[in-house]
Amino acid sequence: MQLKFKYGFIKYGLSKLIGFALLMISILGINSSILAQNNNEYLSNNKDQALYMFLDRNIYIVGEKIHIKLFRAKDNSTEYQLQSYIYCDLIGQDGNLVQSIKVKMRNGTKNTQILIPDYIKSGNYIIRAYSREMRNQPSNFSFLSIKIINPYSSDYLKQTTINANKLFADSIPNSKDSAVIIKLNKAEYSARELVKLSLNVDTNKLIKSSITISVAPKNSFINTNLSARNNKPTNRSEVYIEEKQGLIMSGSIINLKTNKPIPNEQIIFSILGTRDVLICNSDSLGRFRISLPDLYGNREVYISTTLKDDNALIMIDKDFDINTNYGFGSPFKLSKEEQDLALQLSRNIAVQKLFQKEVITEVDSSFPISFYNNADEIIIIDDYIELPKMHMYFTELPGSVHLRKEGENYIIRLDGKDGVVLLQEPLLLIDYVAINDFQSLLQISPKLVQRIEIVRSYYQKGDASFGGILNFITYRGDFGEMEFPSSSITVNYNFLNKEQNVEKFEQNTISPDARNTLFWLPKLRFTSSETDILFYTSDTPSIYTVVVQGLNKDMERVYYSYDFRVVD
Repeated sequence: MQLKFKYGFIKYGLSKLIGFALLMISILGINSSILAQNNNEYLSNNKDQALYMFLDRNIYIVGEKIHIKLFRAKDNSTEYQLQSYIYCDLIGQDGNLVQSIKVKMRNGTKNTQILIPDYIKSGNYIIRAYSREMRNQPSNFSFLSIKIINPYSSDYLKQTTINANKLFADSIPNSKDSAVIIKLNKAEYSARELVKLSLNVDTNKLIKSSITISVAPKNSFINTNLSARNNKPTNRSEVYIEEKQGLIMSGSIINLKTNKPIPNEQIIFSILGTRDVLICNSDSLGRFRISLPDLYGNREVYISTTLKDDNALIMIDKDFDINTNYGFGSPFKLSKEEQDLALQLSRNIAVQKLFQKEVITEVDSSFPISFYNNADEIIIIDDYIELPKMHMYFTELPGSVHLRKEGENYIIRLDGKDGVVLLQEPLLLIDYVAINDFQSLLQISPKLVQRIEIVRSYYQKGDASFGGILNFITYRGDFGEMEFPSSSITVNYNFLNKEQNVEKFEQNTISPDARNTLFWLPKLRFTSSETDILFYTSDTPSIYTVVVQGLNKDMERVYYSYDFRVVD
């Protein structure tokens, strides 16, 4: 729902898709690699606080999901066994931000995913992960490189070179020690056959909670780790603090005429659909911040102030890091093996799209209880004779709401439960959204209002105190077509990304099985050093790789692999 203020997927057949894929692959060339530089100095002093990422693979087709495991070592210590909030960005080699999500991490691990849009170009991309406090020192961000292929277009990303922050690529060799031993019950399988994977892990050498297992086509893994170790902190006006109570929304309030900050001003946040308001005050520099509740998806947040001044301007800080200009590799090209892999992955995606079932999005029809619970008094408009103006329901009818006219405006006060007038102004709401303009409320047509809920006692919300609450509830939940003050703003805010499980394979289905990632296990649960894992092969004959990723006791990334074949 939008507040009022004054002031392709293009469907292709399988044959067409493969034709586009062949055209694209022929144009992109043959050789590619990211120059590896063996230098891990950037982690030497802060390994215990670093943030790590592991992916199910590193080569994707547009429309796929990138499965991500986040791991933060410090969150596994006793001191930090609470929660933290992590931001993940998908950034192109051209410096453009493609996709961003936020997740809530508990006890140091989190499994999440980023959906690759269908419209983006083929090219080199990075996944960037960080917490809010890491924005004070961006060299501590976590980076991984991936390649994304768009088989519907022959165009691809150009590499940015202007003012790019260099990322360094450190190779991760395939470990040959005995810390992880991978065994399969055989070396060759047919389509849709059950695979038994036996895994032996030496937990004296590896951090158990960091271990991640993935099974995907061979050559779909890029065994490099990116770092921004030489990048200096950016000059920033905001000092970013750790998000301990929830995602933080911050900003500032200034006077448009003087361009000076407005200190000690009350800022009110109304998250549409939650029936709650949050309140904080600006500091001496006009800065403010508020911790938000754990909600999912995009929601509109209406932000206002008690200041009745059209010259007041509220500005909200960007929640994601705005610096996306990175130089992290050579121009995008595909090796011969990657060309073959790209064609295989594209075919599978085409098959999936032809046979995919329509996903029905569940709509949350539940309505939460208001933050003030039950009202002390409710005025049902239809219970009274129809009056032409809203103020008449308070001036012409007996009740606990008192209006007094001063000049052209009305002053409002409420009676307490004991009949004594509450001295402070009430908190004013319309459809559970806080506003500061009572005169605008009185301009609403009474025909659009279903009821008025009244709380007849002093009410404390955060650090703010009010002389009761007055909430106008409209029939359609559309704010009675009221025009909101120009000093208020709405923000379409990206809350948390809801975790989704990897699509499960149903062995007896008649639909084709065209999975590109056969298996993804971001959190390994085992009681002894050896455990058995079961998964099914798909309908696609190819060489596949079992990849076990994690960290050793020195907080260094390790990588173990084992190949097997699926035949017709």
